[in-house]
Amino acid sequence: MLDLILVVIAGLIVVGLLQKVIRHIRIVLLLGFLAWLAYDYRAKFFWSAGILILVLMAFGWYNERKVLKEIDQKARSLDASGFSSIFSKQSTESKEKIVSSFLQSSLSTDRLRLIEHVFIDDFFDYAKKQGSQDPYVFERSLFDNYANRVWRKRELMNFSLAWISSNSSKIYPEWHVSTENPIDQKSGGRVELIRLSKSQSVFDNVSFDLDDQ
Repeated sequence: MLDLILVVIAGLIVVGLLQKVIRHIRIVLLLGFLAWLAYDYRAKFFWSAGILILVLMAFGWYNERKVLKEIDQKARSLDASGFSSIFSKQSTESKEKIVSSFLQSSLSTDRLRLIEHVFIDDFFDYAKKQGSQDPYVFERSLFDNYANRVWRKRELMNFSLAWISSNSSKIYPEWHVSTENPIDQKSGGRVELIRLSKSQSVFDNVSFDLDDQ
């Protein structure tokens, strides 16, 4: 019984440290491996588990440094598409670190244009992950929380939904960003939604009352 408790505690510690590095299936395999160590190597369990944790932490650190290096190379070459491609695959926490690292260097005109391009790309990537097809509709509060965490930096205070609406057409001319304020049938109050559509229609920027149907 004590062995099982130790396995659970050690497993939770590992999951907490490495939740951004390993995914669900790897967590299951790791916990299974720790259980096997506890069963067959009781005396050496903590020693073996400690080494395993250090190895995985080192792997996580190496992977993070590798991503930052790749991002830096894309930034130096002003490769916005390459930057965005790597950026879109990262977790919210990793994105926050990448933006902070990018801003540690002086923000020249070219670098500002680069990060503006990445910001717009990130908005479109975020929007498309909220739905399966055009138009993409999602709550503004959710995006604001995400953007405030990743992008709300002193050097980028103008980065906002209004800024995206005004500048996204430079990169995605076929897409249109608008907002809606329908009534939420559950709460009875209005909820602000962001709508990303591929072709602008006369209904854009119009508020809809869903309970009028």
